[in-house]
Amino acid sequence: MGGARTEGDNLAITLSCDEIKEDAMILYEGKEIRYSTFKGKFPDWHFESDNLFKLKAKSKNVTIWNLVGK
Repeated sequence: MGGARTEGDNLAITLSCDEIKEDAMILYEGKEIRYSTFKGKFPDWHFESDNLFKLKAKSKNVTIWNLVGK
């Protein structure tokens, strides 16, 4: 997700875009910003997804982080 990270533990965000709350705080380029502000920086991105895409992306993210996160 373009280098966005979670507040506090500084981990890469692995949630799908529509799972993140608008007022959630994330780290982007070393700065803490609201997710709604992050979305506003990328007006050409599509932040909603269908169920099949969500399932495939979630599976891929979990697999990657189980390998890389060790």
